[in-house]
Amino acid sequence: MALVVGAGIGGASQPEPEVRTEAVRSAATTTKPTTPKTTQPPAPAFPQGIWTAGSPTGLTDADLSQIKRLGYDFVMANPDLTVLDRVHAAGLKALIWLGNYRNDKDTAPNCIWNTPDATLKKQIRRVKNHPATFGYFVADEPYVGACASSPKQIRARHNLIRRLDPNTDHKTVITENQTEDYAALANTADVMGLVGYPCSIAKGCRRSAVLERIAWADIAGVRHYWSMPQIDGDSYYRVPTPSELKQVYAWWRVPWSRQEGALTFLWHGCSSCDGLANHRELRATVLAEIRTSKQSPSSSAP
Repeated sequence: MALVVGAGIGGASQPEPEVRTEAVRSAATTTKPTTPKTTQPPAPAFPQGIWTAGSPTGLTDADLSQIKRLGYDFVMANPDLTVLDRVHAAGLKALIWLGNYRNDKDTAPNCIWNTPDATLKKQIRRVKNHPATFGYFVADEPYVGACASSPKQIRARHNLIRRLDPNTDHKTVITENQTEDYAALANTADVMGLVGYPCSIAKGCRRSAVLERIAWADIAGVRHYWSMPQIDGDSYYRVPTPSELKQVYAWWRVPWSRQEGALTFLWHGCSSCDGLANHRELRATVLAEIRTSKQSPSSSAP
């Protein structure tokens, strides 16, 4: 996922076929005092979120209103209380963007975090008791590659977050596209988002792109994962049609899928991508799928 802050959540290297990497994202800061802790309703049984821009200007009230009407539970957001206040007012939750990991495909320096521990500690303390906080997004497609220490670094960051925020309802999340790295990265965070976008310009929509991720997650011993349905197009990927999107959802819901939630890519927030914000023709399909998933998240598919 090649994303840009302000326009979205991240952004660094150019997308390659079947692979996307993140760029450095600015984490907005604020002097506003931490919101007092409040009693929170239980988390949804099958959370449905969508990737969004997370900055104060990138995520508008109009965006939040439309996302809520479609039935989504959470969006992406910077660790900025002004953004979280607006997310909460819209009746949504936020998966908090904490920077990202610089893998060996990013520009130097590599194999380090964009957000130092000292900054991350301030961010977690700022947002952990906010009623909009849903969880923490730790790393987008970190891979392993030349960064052999990345699984250990991700696990250490998860442990640091958990010490700062012991609320286990606030899940830590990573995403990964490279199935060969699933085993190394398995269970380094609470949840792994399985990145497998099936619809491309050259190849059409391929069932195997989804089913391979589900199979490799089992082989690698990933205990908890989310699907990542594709509503995204760029120079390589193609936004699915309504009928194709229905099929994509069905592939993720095959009987042997153990998905525990979904993070759709994307609404907006990617510098070179096209998402659901621009495709009203897909919204009826999205609404129907979210209603179905909340009733039976693993219903069988053709």
